[in-house]
Amino acid sequence: MINIKRNIIPILVVFLSFVCIFVSSFQAKNYYDTSCKHIKETYGDKISVEELNSYCITSRDGNTLFKEITSKEIDNNIMNYSEVFLPVIICLICIYPVYSMYKSGFIKNILVRKKYKDFIKSIEIKTILCNLLFPLLLVLLLVLSYLFTGSFDFEKTRILIGDTSAVEALMPFANNFFLYYLLIFLKVYFFCILFSNIGLFFIKKLNNFILIMISTFISYLVLCFISEIFISGIIVNVILKLELGYAFNIMDLLNNSNFKELIISTIFIFILMNISIFINYLSYRSKENVIISREKI
Repeated sequence: MINIKRNIIPILVVFLSFVCIFVSSFQAKNYYDTSCKHIKETYGDKISVEELNSYCITSRDGNTLFKEITSKEIDNNIMNYSEVFLPVIICLICIYPVYSMYKSGFIKNILVRKKYKDFIKSIEIKTILCNLLFPLLLVLLLVLSYLFTGSFDFEKTRILIGDTSAVEALMPFANNFFLYYLLIFLKVYFFCILFSNIGLFFIKKLNNFILIMISTFISYLVLCFISEIFISGIIVNVILKLELGYAFNIMDLLNNSNFKELIISTIFIFILMNISIFINYLSYRSKENVIISREKI
């Protein structure tokens, strides 16, 4: 049973997250409807059909529109800022209920009735289930992209609008969009579990939820720096002399150039997620240590 009063902040953020997906989709539709109308009125018959099609949403399919939204190709779209704030959103939805229970001392009442291992297991299960929300939001975005365009016919889009940046980006995945979306959704899911674990780690260390969010966000920036500059820039590009593009760029989570890069990127996030699980295992394995840290808050 969900305690509405204790979980009012996560519930509100979940609601706003769904609202943002709808707003983002309608912003994309309005962007192309306005652009198409403006081009028609400005150039009339002087513009070629292919050029005009590139400005119209009716010339697109769901795959292309989804890619344009998630790749920040549409000006002033709310999704352009989603990845930067995702660690904070994860904290508000998945970490705040645990922090609230920890802060209030309710954890001591639970441990009287429940074995510590069962309690930790229940937290892990709730975290795993909670983070399913984020891939589901992307599924909703994909569905709305389909509803606004009317198809998933990528070949038709290629013919109508030519090789735009979004079309070119999707070309390597055109023969297996199912695998493409499966990897994208898994990658986002692993990313969310990773930062949920980071947030859980800071619950034991800090006595203020704002500080927990800030620390989680700083951890995100540090990981971005390490993965982009050290791993990708120095180890992969300079030492190993490999071209893997966005494979280790966690700041641009949904942008990959081919299946090889996307698979490596997903495995990389998966490894980071498992490292965070192991660190939290070490942090939370002692019941006495958890209770003592609670007394310090």
